[in-house]
Amino acid sequence: MNCNGLISQALSTTCKNHPFGFEKEGILINRPDIDFGSVVFNTGSTNSIKTMPLLTGKVGFKIVQFGTKPFNGTKKSGVSKEASPGKMTKTVQFFVPDHDPAVDEGFVDAILNGEYVMILENKDKNETTNDAAFEIFGFQNGLHFTAIEQDTYGDYGSGWLITMEETEAPSSSMYLFDTSYSATKTKFNAYLTTNA
Repeated sequence: MNCNGLISQALSTTCKNHPFGFEKEGILINRPDIDFGSVVFNTGSTNSIKTMPLLTGKVGFKIVQFGTKPFNGTKKSGVSKEASPGKMTKTVQFFVPDHDPAVDEGFVDAILNGEYVMILENKDKNETTNDAAFEIFGFQNGLHFTAIEQDTYGDYGSGWLITMEETEAPSSSMYLFDTSYSATKTKFNAYLTTNA
């Protein structure tokens, strides 16, 4: 967090490739399942995490999106504060295609009261180092649902459209990165198995 508002990065026109959007697979983690005492940041960084382990026996849950715009509606916006540092609101939106007793009870009903962290893979990974590939939402203040909609005659049929927000976040972005894209992708996938 840069409380003094002193920039340390120049901006210039580049010819880098900047695709937009997210890859089709994300991971949703129950925030209480993260071992925050063992989180390790990359040296000199306050927004790039090298290691974010889960507590023993805990796992993350894969969220797969279809269509041409996976996780469409996911965005970030800043809010100016008169007497305190500026804050960010980070919104994550995704579609739950299934509508049955198991999904409604084990996922949708849980979302109503839970606190979460989502890891999404950006298509714009920062082609120089790939250190922006995996972005973390909800690490600082948790993601909470703001809207859950089901409209049987709407675009999503009998599925659910879920909107979650992290509010009052003190940084614009948080990333998971360890050495290389392939090493970080391995860590990303490891959240789906116990003792990740």
